[in-house]
Amino acid sequence: MSLGTAWTKPFNGLIGDVFTFTAATRGDAYQTSDIRIDPAQAPRNAYTGRVFPQLSLEWRYPWLRRGESYSQLIEPVAMFVASPKGENPLTISNEDSLAFDFSDADLFVPNRFAGLDRVDSGDRVDYGLRASIYDTGRNSTSSLSMLIGQSYRVQNNGGFAAGSGLEDKRSDIVGRFVISPNELFDAVYRYRLSKNNLTLQREEVSASAGPPKLRLSLSYIKLPPDLLSSDTGKREQISVVGTVGLSRYWTMQLSTTKNLTGQLGTVSSGVIATYQDECFAFITALTQSGTQDRDVKPGASLVFSLVFKNLGEVSAPAFATQGIR
Repeated sequence: MSLGTAWTKPFNGLIGDVFTFTAATRGDAYQTSDIRIDPAQAPRNAYTGRVFPQLSLEWRYPWLRRGESYSQLIEPVAMFVASPKGENPLTISNEDSLAFDFSDADLFVPNRFAGLDRVDSGDRVDYGLRASIYDTGRNSTSSLSMLIGQSYRVQNNGGFAAGSGLEDKRSDIVGRFVISPNELFDAVYRYRLSKNNLTLQREEVSASAGPPKLRLSLSYIKLPPDLLSSDTGKREQISVVGTVGLSRYWTMQLSTTKNLTGQLGTVSSGVIATYQDECFAFITALTQSGTQDRDVKPGASLVFSLVFKNLGEVSAPAFATQGIR
């Protein structure tokens, strides 16, 4: 059981810089069965919990230059994060935060673990540079932006696995380039470079084309070896997503993801039909997974979701033939 809250306060500095202060706290309670804390001892049951407070202060200094037909923005960014260290006891079994691969999306985030079983404890500073060029012509939507940054931790808490990009005090270098010449096309390139020799560790390329009612997206991703398996080869995948607007309120999306290394095959595919108006959305998702890894088997699932705007979401699976066996 987990319960948390946060308070955020933005304010301006004296030289045109911008600050965002956030104070957050979270409480977790665990009941674990058959957990092996010491390899020399037999598994046992455990009742445990933690209270995890965290403070963060983000600083941005935007430099803006306006031209006749375009505007330029250069923005140094830094985030300072402080929290107690050693908040990941062995009595809390790690099941939802095993795999982590550092990317630009994790750079200025207080807690970088996606799940609840692990917390990003200790003190650190994230720093980077954003830059953008915007066309300011009439009815123009073209832009070009980039981000590059790195993270440094004061304490090496060992919460991130080797090869994740955050295993040492100084992280790998991450960044992205985004180009959007008009509303009919945009492309994104994301990368991660080794902090030691600047070799490419991770890259992702995606592009979308077409109007909102008929949009085609293509993405390619190359990842380092899976940290959870004995496979030492890099992983490559390609995904294709097509979105069709059937009417004012109805859209349909078709997607598939293919594996390009090792055993070729379909990683996942799906069909999603969505009804969305001013008040709520109804989503029907039929997905098929071809993933087979240890006790995870291929299968299919059908899920209905009802989303009320600004209120919440309710999901109900109609059937599922995939999962852990």
